[in-house]
Amino acid sequence: MVDKVEIDVVRNLSDFMKSLDLRRTVFVKNSGVPESEEFDGNDFTATHFLAKVGGKPAATCRMRYFGDFVRLERACVAPEFAHLHLFASVWDFVKNFAEEKGFKTGYCLCEKEYLPHWEKQGFKLIKSATPLKIGQRTLYPVLYRFNPSKDAVQLNSNPEYMVAPEGKWPTSSSVATAAIRKKRIGRD
Repeated sequence: MVDKVEIDVVRNLSDFMKSLDLRRTVFVKNSGVPESEEFDGNDFTATHFLAKVGGKPAATCRMRYFGDFVRLERACVAPEFAHLHLFASVWDFVKNFAEEKGFKTGYCLCEKEYLPHWEKQGFKLIKSATPLKIGQRTLYPVLYRFNPSKDAVQLNSNPEYMVAPEGKWPTSSSVATAAIRKKRIGRD
């Protein structure tokens, strides 16, 4: 029997630490990335995603925001869950999240050996870009074109969108239902 896979935005300190611990295992311990390079102040300004299998941390990545594009970073899968091919499921969740926020472009750096995985998900190698050398690793820039949601949060969106937790935005129908409910009980 396959354990249940859950993917969500990191919403509490416990899951934030699980995400960091998973990166420490994959990048620092297993790949030799210096801890000082793996963890930075950007961890406090990014949106983190965590996949759990049977309640155990299995995959993570973070997303940072730059003007009209997002940068996907620090994506990894725990070695004991590599056989489950979680990357596609995590990417689908992250992609939907970015599209709901209205982003049109995603940018990522990946090692050459993982390029086919990213391309399989729709990313394209930026051939004119210079690869980035970090320690022993050479990273290649890749780009993804999102299909932003027509209901993406905008400045003129219902304020309920603005106060909702990340990724828990009300649907158009739930906002309309809430407005009708308020009107019925005399609260406009």
